Amino acid sequence: MNTSLKVAKYQLMDFKKSVLVYYSVVIALLLVIPFMLNQINGTTINFNGGGGSAIMVFVIGLNSFKSSFKFMQANNISRKKFFMGNIISLVTLCGIMASIDYLLGTVLNSLTPYESIFHQIYLQNRFLDKLLWSFTILTLFAVIGWTINMFYYRSNKYMKIMISIAPVFLIMFISYLNRFTDGELIRSISRFLLSAFGVSGVLNPYMAVLSFIVATVGISGLIYLLIYKAPIKD
Repeated sequence: MNTSLKVAKYQLMDFKKSVLVYYSVVIALLLVIPFMLNQINGTTINFNGGGGSAIMVFVIGLNSFKSSFKFMQANNISRKKFFMGNIISLVTLCGIMASIDYLLGTVLNSLTPYESIFHQIYLQNRFLDKLLWSFTILTLFAVIGWTINMFYYRSNKYMKIMISIAPVFLIMFISYLNRFTDGELIRSISRFLLSAFGVSGVLNPYMAVLSFIVATVGISGLIYLLIYKAPIKD
C-alpha cells in the first residue's frame, strides 16, 4: 500500500500544474463576471465551475497513463500498484476539486445571483448532497478519460481508427433501432437515465451518486483488465 501511495503522490504532483492553471482561469472569471454585471439588477447567471471541472478531470484522465506507466515500469512498480496509485490520485484530486468548486460557487453566489448545475437539476443546495454529487461525477469523468486512453494505448493503428469512428456507427445504429421500435428505444433510454440521475418523480441526488459510484467501479474494473498485461510502448 505504501508503494501505491507513493505512486499517487507522484501523479498528484504531475496533475498540479494543470489544475493550478485551470483554477487561475476560473478565479479570473469570478472576478470579471460580477464586475460586468454590477449594474444589471436581478440577473441570474449559470456560471458553474463544476462543468469546467468535469472537462478538466476528463482531460487529466486521458493523460494520466502512458508517461507515468513507463516511468513506474522502469522503476519496477507493478501494474497492480500503479493501478491502485492512479485510482487513489484521481479520487483525491476529484475530492479536492469538488470542495474547491463548492467554495468558489459560494463566493460567486455572494457576489451575484447564481444557480449551479446541481441546484438547477435538484432544486436544492445542501452542502453534503452537492459535494457528494460533484465528487462522484468528477471521479466518473476521470476514469472515463483514463479508459479511453487505455483503449487507444492497447490498440494498433487500425483498431484506433475503429475506436475513433465507432461512436458515429453507434449513433447510426441506435437511430435505426429507434425508428424500428417507433421511438421506444430512446424513450426507454431516457427513462433509465432519468431514474439513474434521480430526477424521475421525486428528486433524489443520492440516486445519481449511487449510479456514478457503480459506473466508476465498473469502469475501473475494465481499466484493470486493460492494464494487467499492457505492454510498454514508445
